[in-house]
Amino acid sequence: MLPFRGARVAMDPGQLLRVMGPASIVVETGRIRVLGAEFGPGSSILVHRYRSYVVKALERAVLSVRLGEGGAIEKPNPGEEVVDAWERIAEEIASNGRFVAMVTGPVDSGKTSLATMIANVALGKGLRVAVVDIDVGQGDLSPPGFIALKYLEKPVTWLRLEKGDSLRFVGGITPVHNPYYTRLMVGAVDLVNEARERGCQAIVVNTGGWVTGINAVEMKIELAYAIRASHVVVLDEVLCKRIGSAIGSSIKVICAPRPKVVRERNRADRRELRRHQYMRFFQSAKRICVDLSSVVVIGSCALSGRKLCAEELPSEVAHVLSRVHASLYEHDDILVLWSRRDVPSDAISKLRAAMGREVFVVTPASAKGLLCAVLDENLRVASPGIIDSIDLDSGELCIYTEHSGRVGGVIIGRIKLGENWDEVARLPRCPL
Repeated sequence: MLPFRGARVAMDPGQLLRVMGPASIVVETGRIRVLGAEFGPGSSILVHRYRSYVVKALERAVLSVRLGEGGAIEKPNPGEEVVDAWERIAEEIASNGRFVAMVTGPVDSGKTSLATMIANVALGKGLRVAVVDIDVGQGDLSPPGFIALKYLEKPVTWLRLEKGDSLRFVGGITPVHNPYYTRLMVGAVDLVNEARERGCQAIVVNTGGWVTGINAVEMKIELAYAIRASHVVVLDEVLCKRIGSAIGSSIKVICAPRPKVVRERNRADRRELRRHQYMRFFQSAKRICVDLSSVVVIGSCALSGRKLCAEELPSEVAHVLSRVHASLYEHDDILVLWSRRDVPSDAISKLRAAMGREVFVVTPASAKGLLCAVLDENLRVASPGIIDSIDLDSGELCIYTEHSGRVGGVIIGRIKLGENWDEVARLPRCPL
């Protein structure tokens, strides 16, 4: 490791240099390639603190590298880096002229970097390129809880510097259970089909890192068939063999090597990255209010249920509701208690005992901060949103969102955000 905060580095043709962020690279002379994108004299590249890039010299080049705290520049040992193998894979896929390539693998295996390289190589061949990012927890093109489609018009080094052109809402950050599993699958197919309809010849699908267990593997296989993938690129030898044996020859499965040196991220890093994504997508949000009777609301047990009248309730239940100034909604086998103020625990216990069903409590405080999707007049996801206030008595819902058009509906998620964009809760059934 070179102990510099700043350095001029001379590179011979074919030589590799690993730059770990935070850092900036300026090409003084010559040409280099990073993730399939070429850079000449005067070009600059920013390397985020959570990222590392391998620079490959295409000719003799001189770079000016400045490092932030924790940044480093290294000359990789033989066999440590896999850029040559990745470039061959990207060339093989892009040479087809029309493809849908799904990239999968464990956490921190290089999925996003390889997906970006494939997209950049396809751009270099003059293809119309789309990236579909379905990593619902650590996605680059959307806030957590969403998946996104981006039409690329120029090479990129980090997809997180872009925003998706089309979004779909999942509502949670782990696709293990429903409704998240179904929403993720349907949304992924929808976005890939949208890219096809827009005439994209190269579609790269970047997946999440959930690959452990039979359900995870089966999901990846089902997804490959559902999006009609032409290629599945797997960054894990064992996983690649499992997927390959299940898919057979109907889809070309490519086993890609993993870099031996990666910039690993711990749980705190991942939480911080999610916090920054929320902040990035809501920094220009404005507060809007809608009449609940004029919009479609999905994901709310209270609003999709039936408000119970006092006459159809046992007298002791009606007495409790009157005492706490609350309303009761019936939704399938559960009850939702709405109140403008906190409800004493003894009142909730009496309701459960009298009604013999689970009771979920919704108050303005419990609803504030819920992540949601704002739908346009055609009921398509227009923008992420955060609930600021709700009043079921007056029928008003207020949301922070960047959407400025007509609101046709709202989908309620189960992620609750605090004032500093931290995830303060991942809620169970019926957050509203």
